[in-house]
Amino acid sequence: MSKYDEDFDEELEDMEDDIEDSEDFDEEDTDSDDDSEDGGKLRVADYKENNIEWLNGQKTMTISLSERRLINKLKKLREQYPDEVELVADNHDGTYCFRIPRKYLKLSRRKDLTEERRQAMSEQGKRMAEKYFKKSKGDDTNAE
Repeated sequence: MSKYDEDFDEELEDMEDDIEDSEDFDEEDTDSDDDSEDGGKLRVADYKENNIEWLNGQKTMTISLSERRLINKLKKLREQYPDEVELVADNHDGTYCFRIPRKYLKLSRRKDLTEERRQAMSEQGKRMAEKYFKKSKGDDTNAE
């Protein structure tokens, strides 16, 4: 075993010890129904990592995900752009690892919406959904 591997194993053991020693951690309680944010204990299942990494100068980055919404988004991109999006690993714990172009990374902040704007957007979405469902059922009475 190399010095690097020994250091990594030691660091990993230290991290595991820190987690187990935490008063908020309960290894036994992996199926708890207490989902409260303010008093519930953290469970082993709560520790799922999402990670994006690349080296300066590289044109691709590696992204490891446990969040289902992002996994599905990357799977869809992979179907559309198989030459650009590579599935590196589909892990037994439900996480996925992809290699994608760095140009796919975009960081942005959502705009703060006023309550009036939020309400207007909600109403617009409801009207669009209603129109879509009428159209998909073959109801063309509102066709212009």
